[in-house]
Amino acid sequence: MNSRVRFKEAAGVYAETKVQELAERKLRFDKLELGRQRDDIRRRQRLAAMPAIESTQNLSQDLGRSLTLSRTADEE
Repeated sequence: MNSRVRFKEAAGVYAETKVQELAERKLRFDKLELGRQRDDIRRRQRLAAMPAIESTQNLSQDLGRSLTLSRTADEE
């Protein structure tokens, strides 16, 4: 049995994530440029997702305010 299989069995549910994390760390060490490219791609993806996240947060805040106002009106 190789060490990766033993590690996955020992780590249980989180094994796949940990194996991916270790593989990425090794790749970053061995191939610095690939790591930089991946960081750049992930940064652009996060920036592209920001408007949707902010919109969802604003919607949640508006819903919370409206629920609070409706409870206050019901209590009066």
